[in-house]
Amino acid sequence: AAPRYGGCIMRRTETGADPPLLVFVPVGGGGSCSALDRTSCPGANGSVVGYFSDLIYVRGDSPVERTAQRDALALACRAASEAGTIVQVRISPLPSRAGEEEENSPHKDALRDLAEVLLAATSEGCGPVVHLSRWSGRASNLVRLLEAFPKLYVGMDATVSFSKAVELHECAFEVPPDRLLIETGHPSTVPASVAKAGATAGGSLVTAWCHAGTLPFIAEAIAEKRGGVTAADVARICGENTLRIYGLAATDC
Repeated sequence: AAPRYGGCIMRRTETGADPPLLVFVPVGGGGSCSALDRTSCPGANGSVVGYFSDLIYVRGDSPVERTAQRDALALACRAASEAGTIVQVRISPLPSRAGEEEENSPHKDALRDLAEVLLAATSEGCGPVVHLSRWSGRASNLVRLLEAFPKLYVGMDATVSFSKAVELHECAFEVPPDRLLIETGHPSTVPASVAKAGATAGGSLVTAWCHAGTLPFIAEAIAEKRGGVTAADVARICGENTLRIYGLAATDC
């Protein structure tokens, strides 16, 4: 996926949607994100609930490209800290396979840059609340991030339901409940149980897509990995976490 550089997450209600929509409004582009604040988001009018930026690294990309993404993330963190809101960040690609050399892997580079940007943001003040979206890395790295950044929350999508996603199964067990989020993720990432049911009914994964209605199945997968909790418990806790960190009233959703 191409990097989104940076932008605002806005709460939109004028369309009459219930619950209100959260939409992403890019600011800048092509490496330019020099005026990231509430006033730079078109039609914000106080409806900004957070900021976003990604670190999407690929092997062989230029230092200029990575610097642009890192700078955009730093700006998003600064804007979120000043506004008292959240910053959502996604890192990519997946980590290397077990046993492969990781010293110069894009995933490790993105992970290192994420930590350095967050450390710098924290050193400038209390730092922003961070939503690490669609986490797909190793449990050992996730535990380090959680310990280093107490205001970091981890989003997990339907990938956690895949039988071969062993590392994510461990991550689902390790994340404290009060710092866990569930999300739909990529439209084509469908919970395993939903895909299996569709195949049984003669459907096709080609036409399957992930949406808010599949969140209970993601909660179910996480509950299975954690043990001792139900899918309803996971859904309730993650819902409460989401409302809290995005500053949304419970009556809005």
